[in-house]
Amino acid sequence: MRRLLCATVLLVLLGAPAGGAEKVRLMLDWTPNVDHAPLYWAQARGAFAREGLEVEILTPSDTADPLKLAAAGRTDLALGYMPQALVAASGGIPVRVCARLVARPLSTVVALEDKGIRSVKDLSGKRIGTTVPGMMDVLGKVFARHHGLKDLEWVHVGFQIVPPLASGKVAAVVGAFRNVEVVQLRRQGLKPRVFPLEEGGVPDYDELVVLASPALSKRPRVLAAFRRALAEGLEATRRHPEQAMSAYLQSVPGADQAEEREMLDATLPFFAKDQKLDPARWRRFADFALREKLVEKPVDPAPLLLRF
Repeated sequence: MRRLLCATVLLVLLGAPAGGAEKVRLMLDWTPNVDHAPLYWAQARGAFAREGLEVEILTPSDTADPLKLAAAGRTDLALGYMPQALVAASGGIPVRVCARLVARPLSTVVALEDKGIRSVKDLSGKRIGTTVPGMMDVLGKVFARHHGLKDLEWVHVGFQIVPPLASGKVAAVVGAFRNVEVVQLRRQGLKPRVFPLEEGGVPDYDELVVLASPALSKRPRVLAAFRRALAEGLEATRRHPEQAMSAYLQSVPGADQAEEREMLDATLPFFAKDQKLDPARWRRFADFALREKLVEKPVDPAPLLLRF
């Protein structure tokens, strides 16, 4: 019995981080939103703590910051986008991907049936808005070419997506989120029409991935622990979305709870069901990115995807 007890204690000590919980800084891709609900739910239900991690969730001042800060070692982990990661890697930034949160594109092309857009062909001859320069304008033109759309006028609308659509300033916006602006438009009594980019010549991709700093990339035990806790948070969010919503709402006091719940419901089908980082899938998008001049140099995705 004494030997068994000693062996058990030894195993616990060997499995526990030195000095207690391992502190990990995780920077979001933007301000807290429903995409992050599984992270907040994992934290609230003790998933990170059970894995020996003390995770601090940080908010960036700009969407371009998290990836660069992770690559520079100024945060341990950061959320980023698969296309953004490939562009950064092409530019020589040391990108390392360890997990995924949202496994399909949320960015899409959104129009309004109220403005006479019922099929994708109705967009020919119209003014089309785009959000992120150098990304959504390129994807939008691929989408237009795929569907044979002609005589389009392209304008940059930034992230003020709902007003130009509702007012008729633009007929559609490339880069609107199917789990955010589509919900907002419906709540205004409008009838949004969604045309997925991945059905318009753009390869399917992981919308939201987790990037690791160079130092943390060399610590597979910590990365594996984080990924297990994230997987628990994702599965718990699918099974108990109302509890995940309660945990998430603590980060956005004053938010419209009914609207946020609709957004979470719209996001649930897109959360990652596993943590497989598929090199072939990344390769398809990397080849597409080179062909469409999203990147200047070829990118081999395999070294970017951490295996542990």
